[in-house]
Amino acid sequence: MKNLVPRFVLLSFVLAGLFSVSANAQDEYKEEYNKALEAQKAKNYTLAYTHYEKAAQMASAAGDESIAQKSHVMCAKLAKVNGTAQYKAEDYAGALATFEAGIAHEPKYMPNLYMKGLTQKAMGNTDEALGTFLAETKGSDNKTGRTAAKAIRSHFGAQASAIVSKENISGAEADQALALLDELQTKYEQTPDANSLFYRGLALKAKADYASCVNVMDSAVDIHRGGNTDKAKLFFTKGECLMMAGDNDAAKIAFGKAKFGSYAKPAQHFIETL
Repeated sequence: MKNLVPRFVLLSFVLAGLFSVSANAQDEYKEEYNKALEAQKAKNYTLAYTHYEKAAQMASAAGDESIAQKSHVMCAKLAKVNGTAQYKAEDYAGALATFEAGIAHEPKYMPNLYMKGLTQKAMGNTDEALGTFLAETKGSDNKTGRTAAKAIRSHFGAQASAIVSKENISGAEADQALALLDELQTKYEQTPDANSLFYRGLALKAKADYASCVNVMDSAVDIHRGGNTDKAKLFFTKGECLMMAGDNDAAKIAFGKAKFGSYAKPAQHFIETL
């Protein structure tokens, strides 16, 4: 029995020590969280990120998932702020690392994924950027997701436009433009907008596929959301294809709807001469 007392006392000290560590850990993660809040209020976002990151780790270890999750979300938001500053300063490697860290903290916070794509594009990693934008469109249907979809369409639209805007493009060049627009729809799963359809129509016109061009222009008109000056290009191209297909009466009707902006004079010319 004499040996039991020291053992009991020793066990009591051990347990007291364990509880003490737990209590201190709890105080520390709350302290880190409060430090993060203060740094954020002072707009010291780099320091705030550091404190939130520590708070997330310590709160998780202490079993406080509420504070841990709040800290992870704030890390993601501050990563967007800090990474964007690096991006604007053209520190692309640093920005990429910051955005990826933010994604790791909270994958559902989509702005970091979008900015990662922009950074990859700025670094010349176009295929990687497009893949990131695609992931963004799949992960969200919010404003950021729509912006990512627009970035994908703009990329392929710019390439296709550069080809079809040339004078007297060859059949091979027209096929190249069509392949780009097909890739936009198949690989990157993007519904074409009016501009994408316009470029497709110009490529079809270059291949003398006038009937298909007319159909595409009609589809473009149906979804066009701009003003009459911009829409005039669709009617004018339709008129050209109808004219070259020998349907002058229908061509005149199309040209009549194209009399806006820079298309007004050439459209009127065809109306008078056909």
